[in-house]
Amino acid sequence: MYQKLSKLLRDISVENDEIYFLRKWLLIGLGLHVICAVFSTGFLHFDEQWQILEFLGAKLGKTTFDVLPWEYRFKMRSWTQPGLYYLLFKPFIYLGIDNPFTLATIARLFSSIIGWVSIILVSLAAFFLFDKKIERMWAIRLLCITYFIPFIHARPSSEALSSSFFLTGLSMLIIVNVLEKKRNEISPWWLLIIGFIMGLSFTFRYQMGFVILFTWIWYIIWGKSSVIKIALLALGVVVAVLLEIPVDRWGYGEWTVAAWNYLDQNIIQDKASNFPTAPWYYFITKSFTRVVLPISLLVVPAWLIFWFKRPKHPVTFGTLPLVLIHSIIAAKAFRYLIPIAPLTPIVLVEMNKILPAKYLQKGLWFLKLCLVVNCILLIGVLFRSAKSVVGMYEFVYDNKITLINYTEENPYTMLGLPLNFYKSKLLEMKYINNYENLENQKGWIFVSKGDRILAFLNQNQCVLKYSSYPQFTLKLNYFKWAERSRFWALFFCE
Repeated sequence: MYQKLSKLLRDISVENDEIYFLRKWLLIGLGLHVICAVFSTGFLHFDEQWQILEFLGAKLGKTTFDVLPWEYRFKMRSWTQPGLYYLLFKPFIYLGIDNPFTLATIARLFSSIIGWVSIILVSLAAFFLFDKKIERMWAIRLLCITYFIPFIHARPSSEALSSSFFLTGLSMLIIVNVLEKKRNEISPWWLLIIGFIMGLSFTFRYQMGFVILFTWIWYIIWGKSSVIKIALLALGVVVAVLLEIPVDRWGYGEWTVAAWNYLDQNIIQDKASNFPTAPWYYFITKSFTRVVLPISLLVVPAWLIFWFKRPKHPVTFGTLPLVLIHSIIAAKAFRYLIPIAPLTPIVLVEMNKILPAKYLQKGLWFLKLCLVVNCILLIGVLFRSAKSVVGMYEFVYDNKITLINYTEENPYTMLGLPLNFYKSKLLEMKYINNYENLENQKGWIFVSKGDRILAFLNQNQCVLKYSSYPQFTLKLNYFKWAERSRFWALFFCE
């Protein structure tokens, strides 16, 4: 297939300088992905921690199964992703590298590299989606530098990994479909591989089943398909899904079908309604604020225009069903859009073919403004911690602290669930019933209210050892903002 792809690139007038351009920007993209994976410590969403790393921690002996979230009891979460990380971590643990923060970095690097591979495939697909050289070059640039893409890919979450595998499969299907139409020499077994890759995306996140189904329908209607090829594409998905069953047997200790349990609990028994609900237009309105202004003013209309003007496009079939299904279901969260977000550059470049040239020319200043803002955001995102509190966990772990006194808030518990993956087995958390008694304790003391933190700072016997805010900012307490703030601080008191 590689030889056929290379020949076809030459046939569609892809010049050597474009190939060099592609390699250069993909290397830039790789560098950005690696940097982001190293520095974006912590977790962006709670599911990233409790459904992946805490599940994995139970298998690694860092926590116990009885304290895992309720989804574990109902056997409704796939073990494919935790199992993948388990295989990834085991050689490092065997070599004595069992620091949880190092292991989490390895997980982020793995997720980032998989995401970067998907960018390679989407970039190659761009050569067949866009006829003009300038369009292809801008698609590649934007795929590599759009500020939220490296950050998404650095997350060891089900949304990120399922997105990377699905977009890899979708891009391969687009390329194979063009190869079939141009030369009709492609091996049908490639469809089995593509189906298998898409099937893996389903095992990481079950909601991907909708876009996989509609992508299959697109291939039936508009692809260069045959009964054998259609069947092989479906068979690949089925094989991947069936392989999840023994993996879940390993995870849960008994035979079960987690995908069915997920459907039963969330839809049939309607437990999904217990989660935050929102109206059908939630994703449209929320996108304007969650995607940073002014970029959201460009991105959101572009997606809506694309879906309306390109109803037969494979990207439409691979994205719109996910948005529609989640819009219908009452329970909503913005992270549900993460799987389709990396395709935003393709949609933006497609606007060059959809919108009249006069509108594009008038809006050129706005496009330049968005590009500048994006580059500024990219620099910030590369070095941003996804969850800054993990910095304190690492401080405690590195300093081999064995006892911390606290009151009201246990830093190793969130949403009523213990966070044990980053916690040393030697660490004991001692509850003190009020702040007055807490102030009389010796040793390590955790405080999370601004006014109490300032009170501890005024005690001569206590020294601030860690703060989620830089200590010098606490001295700039204009309008008493620090008293009203909630942040984490760790003191050592004599």
